[in-house]
Amino acid sequence: MINRINASIFAQIFNQKTMKKTLLIVAVAGLSLASCKKERTCTCTTTYTNSSGVVTTGTPQVTTYKKVKGGDAKDLCISVTNESSNITPSASTTKSETKCDLS
Repeated sequence: MINRINASIFAQIFNQKTMKKTLLIVAVAGLSLASCKKERTCTCTTTYTNSSGVVTTGTPQVTTYKKVKGGDAKDLCISVTNESSNITPSASTTKSETKCDLS
């Protein structure tokens, strides 16, 4: 009878320690897989090309996003290409291409 009680107590203690270790491992794994919110910087540079082929590069525009997830920042930091036409005084077309990099 005493051996059964000792074995039962040992099993309970062992199970509690094992459970604590398992919970600790699960908690650490969960934190490491969670995407963290941090500061991210989007740098965009626009290049203009007119119908004569003259290329002009604008000043880089830097936008800082604070406490944002990486996926959300990618949605905000996008590259764009536009083309516009001017009829007066002489017909011309200007293409603008904005390239953005997230860091």
